[in-house]
Amino acid sequence: MGIGRWGENYYGQTGDGTTMFVVTPKQIGVDANWATIAAGFYHSLAIWGEGAFGKLGNGATSNNLIPVKIGDGNNWHSVSASPFHSLALKNDGTLWACGRNAYGEIGDGTRTEKDTFIKIGNDTNWKYILSGNGISNCLKKNNTLWVCGAGLLGNGENFTTDTLIQINSFFSNTWVGGVSDLWNNPENWSCKCLPNEYSNVLIKKETIYLNQNAGVNSLKLYPSANLTIINGSFLNIQH
Repeated sequence: MGIGRWGENYYGQTGDGTTMFVVTPKQIGVDANWATIAAGFYHSLAIWGEGAFGKLGNGATSNNLIPVKIGDGNNWHSVSASPFHSLALKNDGTLWACGRNAYGEIGDGTRTEKDTFIKIGNDTNWKYILSGNGISNCLKKNNTLWVCGAGLLGNGENFTTDTLIQINSFFSNTWVGGVSDLWNNPENWSCKCLPNEYSNVLIKKETIYLNQNAGVNSLKLYPSANLTIINGSFLNIQH
């Protein structure tokens, strides 16, 4: 499959080797084995255009007027381009990202810009990616939705996080237990992730031990449940 591009071309984002406006579809190069593409504001994936913030992932921040190969791998599955950062999935289900990271949208636990694609976490079950302006949305094969960066939740609340957090945990997270009696074990929770400051936590039964500092949006304890805070830890409840 060949690539055809047209439109604005101030930074070479059409990939034809110029910065001239392209008014009709134009084939880019002669290769016929492209599999997937994505377009950002001023760059395109598989990959050329404006290189600001390192979003091309080629180790530089300069512009490219023609497609440039990123690394030596041939196992890329899909890509997503936002105005200032880029996401990619490999065939093995791993998640990769590069570019601006002002809001934690790369998802690596930092706010540091990345000019090459870095692997995000160790999970190998990512299925779909969508990058936006300052936010990354990622879907796993079990159909759970994860986000990082800055954005607006469906309930009107703003959030900022530099690690991927399951979207369900923003609303409700119920103790299911069965693994241990410790709060800080993700397997004890319904969303398989720890509650955070956006979570409405429900504990129906059992005695649970909190042995690290934590914060939640709200907490409801049934009469048959007990929460014991140990080792000088504290729990911050916003509402």
